[in-house]
Amino acid sequence: MSSPVAWSVQTHWPADPRHVGDARRFVVDRLVADDLGHLTDAAGLIVSELATNAVNHARSPFRLTMVRDDSQVLLEVHDDSSGQAVAKEGDPLDVSGRGLHLVSALSHDWGVTPHAQGGKSVWATLDVAGTGGFSA
Repeated sequence: MSSPVAWSVQTHWPADPRHVGDARRFVVDRLVADDLGHLTDAAGLIVSELATNAVNHARSPFRLTMVRDDSQVLLEVHDDSSGQAVAKEGDPLDVSGRGLHLVSALSHDWGVTPHAQGGKSVWATLDVAGTGGFSA
């Protein structure tokens, strides 16, 4: 993010699949409050995928951070696992394993940041203008 930060919020949840929906609602509510309702579908799905990965694969509590500047919203999910998040190539009939492909398709950019003290953050950015990604 290169512009001055307009706002930044952070919250955390335990490693329980029931909290994935809480994370999604948190993101949607914050975006609507900031007049960014056009980003809620993509942002909600992205956070759902990243939080699900933290709970199911990292098996750890997760911290959600949202940062907005003039041009982008950053969505970041931190978990306690040092295992890499990798978009897997799967069979078209697979019933799971497409989450990071969805994140890539819906976001302007995404990536993984390992932390020296342990764990990692998986992040995605959305353009405030709503260009690219998903639109309903």
